[in-house]
Amino acid sequence: GLWHIPGGTVHYGETVEAAVGRIALEETGTPVNIKKLIGYIEYPSEQEQRGFGWSVGLAFFCEIVVSISESILVEHDLQFFSQLPNNLVEEQRDILEKVLANEV
Repeated sequence: GLWHIPGGTVHYGETVEAAVGRIALEETGTPVNIKKLIGYIEYPSEQEQRGFGWSVGLAFFCEIVVSISESILVEHDLQFFSQLPNNLVEEQRDILEKVLANEV
């Protein structure tokens, strides 16, 4: 029930950059270009559920690659938030607020 930025696992033999592209395409249907690494996100809220620790993720600032083709725009029906939603994964909210404030 929460919004989250795309994320996943780097496969064996896959570069981090390739994983970012694959995950973005799988989760959003849209290819991206990586602009820069903006930091890492720790998820301590998972400790209660897992009991032994939490995940850590790398956060990248990416740009969406959009074709001028009308068919791709209709196919993906891209929509954007004008502000961060209230029901956003809290750990991700922290880094996104820093991005919006140009702190990273």
